[in-house]
Amino acid sequence: MCIIKHLKCMIKEKFDYCPKNHYHNKIIEKGLTEELLDQVRIKKNEAQHKIKKVKGIGELLNIHIQIPDIEVNRNLEFIETQECKLNPSGCKSSYEIAQKYAQVLHVELNKEIGILNSMADVIEHLRELHKEKGYPRDVYYRLFFDRDDHMTCVYFDLSNYDPDHLAILYLSFGKTPMNYRSRMYLKHTNADVGILKIVDFFSIEENKGHGAFMLESLVDLIPLLNQKIERRNQEYFNELSVAWSDFQDSCLLKKTIEDIIGSIYAPPNLYERLVRFYKRNNFYKEGSVYRKI
Repeated sequence: MCIIKHLKCMIKEKFDYCPKNHYHNKIIEKGLTEELLDQVRIKKNEAQHKIKKVKGIGELLNIHIQIPDIEVNRNLEFIETQECKLNPSGCKSSYEIAQKYAQVLHVELNKEIGILNSMADVIEHLRELHKEKGYPRDVYYRLFFDRDDHMTCVYFDLSNYDPDHLAILYLSFGKTPMNYRSRMYLKHTNADVGILKIVDFFSIEENKGHGAFMLESLVDLIPLLNQKIERRNQEYFNELSVAWSDFQDSCLLKKTIEDIIGSIYAPPNLYERLVRFYKRNNFYKEGSVYRKI
């Protein structure tokens, strides 16, 4: 029996059909990938734990995430196997199974490293913004792990908020050019109540929950904007020698926000999709963007 096996192996080796070296290389690759996957998952879990515990933008910016080296292939060398215990009749399928399992591990490793990279990239992006734009400490921010489990962060500069001017709510999903950031342009107007109009809305990465998270964050932001509006009204009133009732009737008063409105602009093939999006997020009424606060 051993002689027959030996002869079959000799024939396979002669015609280059023998996968034993490749098979054992895949076994080594599998072990290395599993080891790296464990390291990346530990780093990811540690980073997520730190991020979820932060209590301010300053703490978030001080988190530094280390990305492990995941160059598996450079650690591999094809080996010569002195004794092969594979059955010649099934050695090819054994190699294919080992190869497929190694591929599955690589996919999982790339997924986990992508999650870890997303956290490092978003924090680095926010750190650069903080440095370049000179953001003050009064920044509204909110973290979100999207459908790919990648980190994103909504942020809004509260310190410089002025209801007389256009404001921008951003969502960071990593380092991107200014014109490629997910963003929402907002304008305050007075009517029977204070109204915040969504002038324009760009969610760059689609089908990941980014747009829904921005709308949810906007609702969360309104009480903070109303505090700014009330403070502004009080400052203006203090500068004038008029009764409060007269100030309320003047154009200087900004009413606190009670409604969010907007229009749905889209080509016919996308219009219904946007309508479903706003309906799903409770931001829709009679053909328009609408949310009562």
